[in-house]
Amino acid sequence: MAGPRAKRFPDRRWLGAILPALLAVMGVGCGESSSGPSEVDPAQVLAESRTFEDSSRRTPANGDYAGAESRTVRTNLWYAPTSLAAVPCGGSGCGLVVLAHGFGGNPDRFEILARQLAAQGWVVAAIWFPLTNDQAPGGYSQAIGDLVSQPGDVSFLIDQLLAAASQSGDPLEGRIDGARVGVLGHSLGGATTTALDRHPCCRDERIGANFLVAPATMLMGVFGSSSLEEPSPTFLSVGTDDFLIPPAAMEEYFATIEGDHVLAIMEGYDHVTHVEAAGTVPFPQRIDETAELVDLFFGDSLIGTRRLPAALDALRDRGHEVRTK
Repeated sequence: MAGPRAKRFPDRRWLGAILPALLAVMGVGCGESSSGPSEVDPAQVLAESRTFEDSSRRTPANGDYAGAESRTVRTNLWYAPTSLAAVPCGGSGCGLVVLAHGFGGNPDRFEILARQLAAQGWVVAAIWFPLTNDQAPGGYSQAIGDLVSQPGDVSFLIDQLLAAASQSGDPLEGRIDGARVGVLGHSLGGATTTALDRHPCCRDERIGANFLVAPATMLMGVFGSSSLEEPSPTFLSVGTDDFLIPPAAMEEYFATIEGDHVLAIMEGYDHVTHVEAAGTVPFPQRIDETAELVDLFFGDSLIGTRRLPAALDALRDRGHEVRTK
């Protein structure tokens, strides 16, 4: 994965400007078939889980767990029951969004967010990192050192999902466009996602945009030196009431990165309730807001639409602070 970074498409904004008119002239929608719906109800979204074995990398010992010579990578999947005539979808399938949980996280808590994204057309995969999820063998509390291996887990998962999409008879057959891949990383998962974009050790050229929710950027030193050459578009989101990753840390990080990026400081938000939910959902509108921003940001960054600016203006109107560069 290391090496020269593939050149990004410089004409995405131009494409976004002419795409609606071009499609209207051609009489087709954005999906594989203009007869498909543009979205479905989140309750109709299909869900499944898969487990993959990466025999090329080992899992270290952890607590009373002896370790293994391979890494077991589980994922939760969500996707629409039929191909949609939606922004994320085209003749080569729909865009893929990978969700990367934080320290002691659990992909099941992404259920509401993931269903909303899948209802808009995205294929959504929430990875279980082998040692930092809340069900990890040996417990997760002493497994922070496995962060260094997590970018490889994401890349391996993308490999497996793209292979499944090319497999005849697989439910994912023809459903994933490998040229439209975005990653949402929360907390420790945000550090993982950043390494996949900015660190030579771990860079994955297939990932075209990153949505970071309160990323643990203070841990990036474990990945060695970073590179800012042609970084992917990045959306940073942090809450004013986040006492683990304070807004000041995100403001400082935002000031150091180059490229087309957004920083949203969400008034009254904490560390988790706008991205995860377990049991009773205390603030469902927060997850709704995050889902909308993720959909619009990845649509703009990966496909070339121009829907995000209006949503950012609406955020400001609701009292949140938004910066762009």
